[in-house]
Amino acid sequence: MPRIRRDRSDGTLYFDDRTQRWVGQLDLGRDYTGKRHRPKVTGRSLAEARVKLLELRAKHEAGVDLSSRSWKFADLTAAWLERALPADLSENARSHYERMLTLHVVPFLGDIKLLELKSDHVEAMLEQNLAASSMRLAWRVWAPPPQRTAVVGPDHRRHAFAKSPKRRPGASRNNPDG
Repeated sequence: MPRIRRDRSDGTLYFDDRTQRWVGQLDLGRDYTGKRHRPKVTGRSLAEARVKLLELRAKHEAGVDLSSRSWKFADLTAAWLERALPADLSENARSHYERMLTLHVVPFLGDIKLLELKSDHVEAMLEQNLAASSMRLAWRVWAPPPQRTAVVGPDHRRHAFAKSPKRRPGASRNNPDG
């Protein structure tokens, strides 16, 4: 009877004699330095290793970066501040974002691995230490930047010129004659 071959994207399953466990590996190709990236899972039985391998492949297909398992929230925050802010953002806004993150968010979430970070961690941080004004500022940091679109047209002109007219001193508001 011929051996049934697994598809190339399915990964590999084998028994490791040294650890006495089944190992499943997924081949994700090579990174930018040329090093192969092959995350692995282990299980006591072949079925357990197969289920874990399928979960690992589903995570990869869903877009989870499996190479960054050791990244912590503080590392992500530093990378975000360095690379992800818009280029046209003012220096004051940049320093404000950095100050808000380093003072209010990173002390609570910085040591948590990204794959372990849950919404419960964020809620606990918000309940523990942030006042209402600090929460507003912290959420503003994570909100997407506003779209900068030029408003041109009659509405824009109307708002620009819709200022209250100057009144004479002593003039009544309801009586335009005096």
